[in-house]
Amino acid sequence: MEHLAGRPVGELLDHFGLSRKDLLLMDEPPGHLKGIAFKVDEGNTRKWITAIVEQTEALNDPKREWSDQVIRNARVLQIFEGSRLF
Repeated sequence: MEHLAGRPVGELLDHFGLSRKDLLLMDEPPGHLKGIAFKVDEGNTRKWITAIVEQTEALNDPKREWSDQVIRNARVLQIFEGSRLF
């Protein structure tokens, strides 16, 4: 999973077979998208995965209405098992 760090979020979503509806978007302060979290199945368990994204102007939206393309283009800085709020 660490091999996805530095790659676009879109590659991460494709790797896990996810779409936007599968994501928990994490923005703090509100309107500043900092990361995404999602659940994946591993054997008989479900676990959270969190990805922290590189901050760009495109990720700042006071209305919290990021387009799918903006999210897919964001670069993953860090990815880890578990969830964390900012």
